Parts: sequence; structure tokens; C-alpha cells
Amino acid sequence: MDIKVDFSYDADRNILFTVDHGEIRTAADVDAFFAQYDRYLEQLGERVWVVANIDDLLVRGEIADVYGERARRTVAGRVLGVSRWGSDSWARMTVRTTSLKANIPPSIHDTREQAVAAIEAMKQRRSE
Repeated sequence: MDIKVDFSYDADRNILFTVDHGEIRTAADVDAFFAQYDRYLEQLGERVWVVANIDDLLVRGEIADVYGERARRTVAGRVLGVSRWGSDSWARMTVRTTSLKANIPPSIHDTREQAVAAIEAMKQRRSE
């Protein structure tokens, strides 16, 4: 399975929507995955909110620490907040585990609409 991320940016809401694809098994896989985020975020040139679909993402437990550390570095300074969604229980579990290891709140929801609502709530709290 190829490691790939599909991106769609909603400038009006400053939300980057992503669909994550692939099985992350090695440090090289982690680098390949986050390099895509790095390139896209750099191209945008501003801090954004991210809503990610994780149904097609699998992060192997043995690489969770490396993935979590790289995730933290990627979002630092570029991402205002992250909310994920998906119905695949294995994907949800692995992403929750890696988020906790990276000290990133594991905001994972059942639907895209719930994930967007979570981002809107984050925006509201930030503006208070």
C-alpha cells in the first residue's frame, strides 16, 4: 500500500482537509508520510486547522514513538489544531495511541461533520 495524503484546503474556514493512506511500518515510512504534510503546509505559508480522515491509515505499534515525535514536530508552529475522523476501529486505536505518545490531544470522531465541529469549538476557545 502506498503512503499518500490527499489535501483539500478551505481558505474561508482556514481548514486543511486530509485523507491519510498507507501502512506506516518503518522510520522511512514515517518520513515519507510527514514529508507530504511538510511540503503542503510550507506551500500554504500560514497556520491552519486540520481535519484528517484516518480510515485508510495504519500505524504499526513498533513505530508509534517515532511517528508520535514526528507528528509533534510537524504540527509545531504550522498547525493550530487537529481533529480526526474515521470509522475503522483499528485506525482509530493506532492514531489515538500515537497522538498520546506525541502529547497531542487525540481528537477522533465518527464523522467529518463531528471533526469539523470540534475544530470550530477549538477556534471558539482560542478566541476567548
